[in-house]
Amino acid sequence: MKRTSRKIWDLFELRYPHRLSAFRAWKRYLSYLAAMLAAVWVGLAAVREDQSLHTSGPMSLGHSVLSNQCAACHVKPWQGVTGILNNNLRNQEMNDACLSCHANSIGHGISAWHEGHDSIAAYKSTETIACASCHIEHEGPGRLVEMSDAQCVRCHADLATYVSNGRYANAITSFATDHPEFDVIADKLPDVGAIKLNHKVHLAKKLRGLIPPREQMSCDDCHRAGLGGYDWPYGRSALHESSDMRAVPQEPQLQAAYMNEIRFSKHCAGCHDMESSTLSLMLGQSVTLPHAQPESVRTVLNGLLTSYIEANLDELMVDENKPRSRRPTAVAPENKEVTNQLVLDWVRTKRNLVEQELYRDAKRCLLCHTIEPATDADEAKALPVVAKSEIPARWLMHASFNHEKHRVLDCLECHPQATDNTSSAEVMMPAVETCRRCHSERETKPDLGGVSYGCVLCHTYHMPPTGPAKPGLKLESLLSGQK
Repeated sequence: MKRTSRKIWDLFELRYPHRLSAFRAWKRYLSYLAAMLAAVWVGLAAVREDQSLHTSGPMSLGHSVLSNQCAACHVKPWQGVTGILNNNLRNQEMNDACLSCHANSIGHGISAWHEGHDSIAAYKSTETIACASCHIEHEGPGRLVEMSDAQCVRCHADLATYVSNGRYANAITSFATDHPEFDVIADKLPDVGAIKLNHKVHLAKKLRGLIPPREQMSCDDCHRAGLGGYDWPYGRSALHESSDMRAVPQEPQLQAAYMNEIRFSKHCAGCHDMESSTLSLMLGQSVTLPHAQPESVRTVLNGLLTSYIEANLDELMVDENKPRSRRPTAVAPENKEVTNQLVLDWVRTKRNLVEQELYRDAKRCLLCHTIEPATDADEAKALPVVAKSEIPARWLMHASFNHEKHRVLDCLECHPQATDNTSSAEVMMPAVETCRRCHSERETKPDLGGVSYGCVLCHTYHMPPTGPAKPGLKLESLLSGQK
C-alpha cells in the first residue's frame, strides 16, 4: 500500500502526553490522598485541641509538660502587622507569660542581679529584652538555665560600649582565659568580722586544752557546709543554746551551699568554757555562765549571787572588828530594811568583780570579742558593749559558690593560708587562678581543667526572689495552658 503523509500522521497518538500511565496515575491519586489525610489530621488535631503538630521542635526538660500547650507561652500567637513591627510589645507579652510561672523563682522582674547590668539596662532602656533571647526554646530536651557562654559574651566581650565607670574589665570572653581577679583579692579587702581568731594556733598539732584530745583539729570541725548529719566535736550544751549570740543569720535554703553559722555552743564551748574563777570562788563551786550579751549575763549573775547570799546571810553580818555571828538569821525586824540593802550592795559589789574578770581579762571574753567600755554614768546600769560578730556568710557577692559540692577536696587545697594565718582580718579566699586549675578547658589547662566553666555556673542574671514562693497554679490549669 502506498504510504501517504495522511497515513503516516495517523500513526501518531496526539493525546499521548495527556494520557496517564498506571504509575503516574497512582502518584496523582496518592498525592490527593496525602493531602486529604493531612487535612483530616489537622482537623482532628483542632477538634482535640492538640497543638503539638505546630511546634518547631522538642521542648526543654523543664517545659516538657507544656509540649501540647502552645498558648501557655504564646498568649497571642498571631498579632498581625502590629505584632511584627512592634518587637517590644511581642517580647513583653512573652516575658509576662514566663513570669506568670517563674516570678517566684527569679524575682518579680527582669532586673539584673549582679552589679553593672544597671548601666546596660539604661543603655538599652528603649528595648525590651526577651527571655527567649537567652533561654532559647524548642532546641531539644536540655535545660534552659544552662546557656552557652555566647549569650553572655555578646555583651561582655566589649563592655566598654555599655559601661563607662572603669571598674570592670573591658572584655571577658571566658573564665579560663580573661576573667578578672575576684574583687576581694584584687582590692585586698579585709575581713569585716569582729571575732578574733588565730587559725594557726587552732591547726597546731597536739593543741593544749583540746576536748576530746586529738592529734590535730581539722577545718571540718568548725567549717561545715550543709545541714550536717553528724555531731560537732567541740559543741557543748544546752546552757548556751537558748542565749547563744548568733554570728551569721542564715536562710535555710542557703545551708546546703554555704558554711553553717558560727555558734559558740556548736564550735567553741567544748574547749572554751564560760566558767568564771572569781564567781566559782565566791560560791564555792564551779559555775558556767551563758555565752550571751552582757545584760543577759548580768541577769544570771544577779540571780546566782542573790540565791547564794540569801542562803548564807551570815556573810553579811560580819563586822571588820567582830567575829561572825553564830546566828546570822536572828536579825531584829527593824533591821530588815538595812539587811535588804546589804544584800543589794553585796550582790552589786561581787557582780562587779566578776564582770571585771569577764570583760577586762585578756583570756576571757576579750580573747575573741571586741569590747567597748561602758559609757553610762550610772554605775548600776553601766554595761560594756560587745561588738557584733558580723561574720560574712559569703564573700563572692556577685556569684554563687557551693561548698557542699567541693567537699571532695581537702580544704587546704583552696585555703592554704590557714596553716599560717594569725590575724582574723586576713581574708583567705582562693584567687581566680586556683579555680582555673579545675574549671577550664583542656586546651587551656592540658594537665588539669575539664570541669565545667560556663558563665551560668556561677553567675545569675535575674533578680533573686524578694520573699517566699506564693501559692501557685493549679495543675489542671497549667496542663491546659490557661494560667
